[in-house]
Amino acid sequence: MAEQQKKPIKVTVTEVKPIDWGSMRAFATIQIGPVTIKECRLVKEENKTAWVSPPQKTWDKGDGKKGYVSLVQWPQEWNDAINAAVLAAYAEATGKGL
Repeated sequence: MAEQQKKPIKVTVTEVKPIDWGSMRAFATIQIGPVTIKECRLVKEENKTAWVSPPQKTWDKGDGKKGYVSLVQWPQEWNDAINAAVLAAYAEATGKGL
């Protein structure tokens, strides 16, 4: 069976809300086809490349630590397109890149 070629995805960033909270730099709303995903997180840790994570739910684990779970899972091969789109929108909104 021939391997199906992966088509590039088109990511549209409809909103960027810059913040400065720990390693988080912005919340973004993205659109992929007919699907809109709100509250994606633009993260930049020291000495690491910035990346976008899906929206998350946070809870107190009861031992003083927080637990996190992604509310949306996208295929790993989408990461480059999502990261590029959100980083470009962030740069446009703030006048600076990460």
